[in-house]
Amino acid sequence: RYAIWGAGIVSPCDGVVASAVDGLPDHPVGLLHEENPAGNHVVVRCSGVDITLAHMMSGSVTVRGGEGIAKGQPLGRVGNSGNTTEPHLHVHGERNGDAVALRFDRRWLVRNGVVRRP
Repeated sequence: RYAIWGAGIVSPCDGVVASAVDGLPDHPVGLLHEENPAGNHVVVRCSGVDITLAHMMSGSVTVRGGEGIAKGQPLGRVGNSGNTTEPHLHVHGERNGDAVALRFDRRWLVRNGVVRRP
């Protein structure tokens, strides 16, 4: 009964799919899969920054590595795969292994922050 379960995920920017993983199982709330931390996920390379969108629903990833994509293009759906205790979308950015601050609708994201639709 998580409101985000199954919500569509779109690309945050124009870029190239650096990697995409699908087919890992969604698991019951409260169980962790530490061997696959990001679970089903997509990494989009945007202007030299790798944006990871993780914990996607099994079987929902719609893109493949090397594919060029546009901002707003569907990538998959929110699930509960990987090392997570409940359904949510994990987003982070890196450049050369270093974290990069991200903005969402003109707001800076804060670690463990929650972004809700207005």
